[in-house]
Order: sequence, then C-alpha cells, then structure tokens
Amino acid sequence: MDKKVSAEVAREILLADLESPDELVRNRALGSLCPCRSDWELFEQHVKSISRLTKNKSREVRRRALHILADAALLESIEDAEYRFQSVEDVLRKKRARGDQLQVRRSGRFKRRKGSFVLR
Repeated sequence: MDKKVSAEVAREILLADLESPDELVRNRALGSLCPCRSDWELFEQHVKSISRLTKNKSREVRRRALHILADAALLESIEDAEYRFQSVEDVLRKKRARGDQLQVRRSGRFKRRKGSFVLR
C-alpha cells in the first residue's frame, strides 16, 4: 500500500471517528488533531469539524475541542511574536551594518511607563 492510499484511509478513519456515537472515540480523534501534538496542516484541514464539535452534547468533547482551538490560537500568537521580533532584528542588523548610531527613544504612547522605549 503506498503512502497516498494509506493517508487517505487514515483520513477516512479519522473523519468516521469524529462522527462516532461513542464519546471516547470522538474525544480520542479530536486529540489527534491538536496542533501541539500533530502538524498544523492536519489541524487546518479539520478546523471546521473541530469548531462544530465545540457544540457537541458531550461536555468532554466540547472541552477538548475548545482546548484545541485555544492551543492553535496560542501557537499562532507565538509565531506572530517571533515574526515581529525577527523584523526588529533585521532592522537593527541593517542599521549596525551601515554604522548608524542606535538611539533609544521613548514612545509617546508609553511615555509614563518606566522602562518603555522604542528603538529608532
């Protein structure tokens, strides 16, 4: 059996398990979709099913679905922060390469907070 066929079979089993009348089977299938355990693409492929299961009659299934969505939001915010940090590092690297003097300047919005500043 090649990888494409086995992946399709696994996908069909997962979809069937998400629709299972057994609460434990649904819960286990949901757990396999958590982006902290599996890859992000698998989560994205099934995000509609996960979202739908937040309204399931089973309290544990709803809890697991909400946990998965919360983990995904957290991972996404971490990636956003890493991207912003990388952008700041790139700007600083370019300024250092040009020999520019780095200045620390307080931002107007955070002026009154001790220790807040913006690199320019």
